[in-house]
Parts: sequence; structure tokens; C-alpha cells
Amino acid sequence: MEGTCFENRRALDLVACDGAAASARLLCTGGGARSDVWNQIRADICERPVSALAAREGGIVGAALLAGVGAGWYDNARAAAEALDAPHRHWQPRAEVSARYRQGYATFRSVHDSLNPGWTRWHG
Repeated sequence: MEGTCFENRRALDLVACDGAAASARLLCTGGGARSDVWNQIRADICERPVSALAAREGGIVGAALLAGVGAGWYDNARAAAEALDAPHRHWQPRAEVSARYRQGYATFRSVHDSLNPGWTRWHG
């Protein structure tokens, strides 16, 4: 669970490198989103609030919403996402736990990036 969350954080760091979305809430769906333990680990490692959507099949719902954008039912993907049901469960990062995970994440990132030098061209 921790390794998966470290990898998720690495991906988030790459797409949120402008800092604007660095503290945005993470919305989760699917099997892992039903796990209180996993969502708390996710919140602590990513240092962001995490919410689980009631929808169990996020991929299908996401595809339908994007189809709605294409069909003109929604102005854009953000408007479509806002049409989702409100998240039904929430987890907040715990500062003391996040601090410990931050050290582990630094080690993970160092090993991860040294095994694949191509990562440095994406995000220094």
C-alpha cells in the first residue's frame, strides 16, 4: 500500500509541478477507495485530503462524463466532475505521520529516479 502511494505521489508531483494543485483534494474510487487504511496512508503520503466517491466504477463514470463533455452536455471536464455525487468519506493527512513518510518518500524517489534516469527530464 505504501509503495503504491509513493508511486502515486511521484506521479502527482509531476503533474502538479506548478504548485497550484499541490494541496488539492484527491478523489478516489474503485476497490482501494473502500479501504480506510489505504486512504489514510494515501492522505499521509501525498499530504493532501482524500475523499472517496460513492461510485464504485470510477473509470466508467469518468468515461461517461468525458463523453458528456464531447456531446456538449458539460462545458468542460471540470464542470462534468462537479456533477458527480458528493464524496461520502474523507481522510485528512496527519502532520506527524506525513513527516515520517516524507523521509521514506525521499528515499523512494532517489532509488526510483536513479533506476530510470529519464525521470529527471520530466521533473528535476
